[in-house]
Amino acid sequence: MAAVKKIFSHYGRYFFLAAVITDIALILLQAEEWRIFSKPLLMPLLALYVWAAGSNSLTGKWLIIAGLIFSAAGDTFLLFEKD
Repeated sequence: MAAVKKIFSHYGRYFFLAAVITDIALILLQAEEWRIFSKPLLMPLLALYVWAAGSNSLTGKWLIIAGLIFSAAGDTFLLFEKD
């Protein structure tokens, strides 16, 4: 667990930035069938970065992480929305 925390505290923002750029590129290319992989990845990557690089204030950090987890769940459910 310490290795994951060390990696994400240093490189987490770059992982998140790569996922955002990928998602934006897929939007611009109108490749909606591939966004099923990129869109749900955004919030968990951001949550991992907050967990790894955030302050040691447990209340604030865990509230942000909980919000990001619920956001990821909402994004995933919206991907499979029936018209």
